[in-house]
Amino acid sequence: MTRKNLGRNVLFSAGLILLATFVSTLCLPVPAGAESAGIGWNESIAAKKGKAKTIADLAAYYDSSGCATCHKEAHAQWQNTSHSASLVGTGRTADVFWGFIQEGLMKWNYSGVKGTGDVKVEHLMACAKCHLPQLADADDDVAREIVAVLAERQGALERKDADTAGKATAKLRTLNISCLICHNRNAVMHKWTDGYPKAGEIYGSKDGAHPGPGYTVMKKSPIMGESILCGQCHGLGPNLDLANPTQCTTLYGSYIYAYRSQGGKESCQDCHMRKNKVGHETRALYDPKLIQSALDVKTVTHGFFWRDNRQYVPRVIVDVSILNKAGHAIPDSVSSNHRLVLSVTAKKADGTQVFSQDKIYMQVPQYLGRGGKMGRAAYEKTGVVEDSSLAPGETVHEKFDFTLEPEEETAGKRKKLFSELEVFVSIRQLNPDDAQNNTGHTLYETSRTVTIEER
Repeated sequence: MTRKNLGRNVLFSAGLILLATFVSTLCLPVPAGAESAGIGWNESIAAKKGKAKTIADLAAYYDSSGCATCHKEAHAQWQNTSHSASLVGTGRTADVFWGFIQEGLMKWNYSGVKGTGDVKVEHLMACAKCHLPQLADADDDVAREIVAVLAERQGALERKDADTAGKATAKLRTLNISCLICHNRNAVMHKWTDGYPKAGEIYGSKDGAHPGPGYTVMKKSPIMGESILCGQCHGLGPNLDLANPTQCTTLYGSYIYAYRSQGGKESCQDCHMRKNKVGHETRALYDPKLIQSALDVKTVTHGFFWRDNRQYVPRVIVDVSILNKAGHAIPDSVSSNHRLVLSVTAKKADGTQVFSQDKIYMQVPQYLGRGGKMGRAAYEKTGVVEDSSLAPGETVHEKFDFTLEPEEETAGKRKKLFSELEVFVSIRQLNPDDAQNNTGHTLYETSRTVTIEER
């Protein structure tokens, strides 16, 4: 072989080695979305560890138990929130997850899911995008393991096997919106501008050293004090980026377009963490006191006689005004079971009820907003659906107007019509767990005595 050909062969072999190295680099496990990632994506927790293979792996990736060593109060507050059990909630969240699989994925013609063994990560992201965003950092075996645990829990509940159901629920609770989701994984949104969250770094309000185990650096997050941090999950509305769009939370959209656009100044953190002094407990949906503080309610009653053809009848008008002082719509859930109920009733002096009427406030029911029982595409064919939620900064005026039967006429004397009436006004908050008994939490309650003079 000539020296010239030998040189060519050496260069060719070196080129093959470089090409093989490049190809092998491309085959390394990468987090979801890394195909279009910029510089630094491979420094993240998920990229460093690779795709999680089990629930235990994924739980360990974002385990925040070590945070409690130094941040006992914040960790204790977090444990009282739904964030700490985002796959379970009060129990209903896990039920809805299971219903989504049974009534949605397994019944949609083109989902590719005929049985629970067909479920992949992409199928669960319709719910997990908010309830478990780190599922994108796991492989499909984790998705199927989650489904298996949900099935075990559901079966145990049906058999009234509390022990098995409890163990399944405990396993689901290991996956949650932990400290490391907000203070690492989701702490930077504009990654090409601000960089990628790195393993070993905690993101907060300032730069510096961090004494925690495994996380020795503290970096300032551009969004830690901004509402957009929360808006990643408490979002704008339909998740149109998904293969099968879902209509879920519209809270951040309400905040941006109906509150900030009208001059509102407060952030989510201002109202839900700082002003109420609850810190990481972030009271919200299930805190009647917080909702009560956001409503300014006034009631005015009028009683008079109304001429109805040839007779005078008692007539009562009840005016109720409700000002929403929050930075978003109330109620803020698109579950049709989450609503406010304004009730007005009227009783005679002997206790006989003569009038009763309710007014419901709620956002577009989720199943209608998505076009079908378990979420078809949001076709926008929802003309019969009304969003009656209370808009931020606006006052709703409700008028209840009713007439009553006059009392018996005394022979030879003037008619004695109604003399006195008691009007009761209340506003109740119903959460999904209250829907069956229709009781809920009373946010406002008053009564008015309406006197109607004899004529």
